Amino acid sequence: MILEWKKVKTKHIRLKIPYLALKKRGRPLLVPVSLEPHKCKNAEEKALFQMLLASNYYPTPYYKQGRIKVNMALVPFRIALLERSKANKVKIEKGLAKKGWTVIYYDAEEQQTNFENVLQQIQRVTTAYSHSV
Repeated sequence: MILEWKKVKTKHIRLKIPYLALKKRGRPLLVPVSLEPHKCKNAEEKALFQMLLASNYYPTPYYKQGRIKVNMALVPFRIALLERSKANKVKIEKGLAKKGWTVIYYDAEEQQTNFENVLQQIQRVTTAYSHSV
């Protein structure tokens, strides 16, 4: 359930009324995969890219969703991977959540130990996603 605003127009008054909408999450997007490791800006991102490829996920580095730029994205599953030190976390997370994206944070410094945790979170989201479709 999602709370949305409905515009109601009368002759002299315009109102926005909140209402609950039931939205079913759509199917995965059909995305042509192009491997672009050259877009990764530092060694940590390249390592994350290679680890995701080794786990049979096809990430898109520096994916742009509206005005929000995501470090690494799994577009068919609508999963955004962001560095934990990113500014405006709340604003980015709310913006992506409105569009149906899941945000997973990772630490660039502790990537080797943190990657297993990130991979488990990705697997949780993708299995929940495949069960809902």
